[in-house]
Amino acid sequence: MMDGMRSQRVIPQTLRLDFALPSSEPMIWLPDIIAGVVGDERVGIAQYEGVRAAIDLHEVMI
Repeated sequence: MMDGMRSQRVIPQTLRLDFALPSSEPMIWLPDIIAGVVGDERVGIAQYEGVRAAIDLHEVMI
C-alpha cells in the first residue's frame, strides 16, 4: 500500500514510515483509539462522546 502511494506521489519518497505491533510498542494504542473515535464520529457513530470531548482535533491539509 505504501509503495503504491509513493508511486502515485500521494506521500513523498522522503517520508519515513514504520509499522509496529501493539505487543512490541504499546504507545501506539492511544493514537489508534483516538483515530477510531474520530473516524466513528465522522461516519455518524457518536458512542464515545466523552472521549471525543477530550480530543483537540487539528485538521492538516496536504
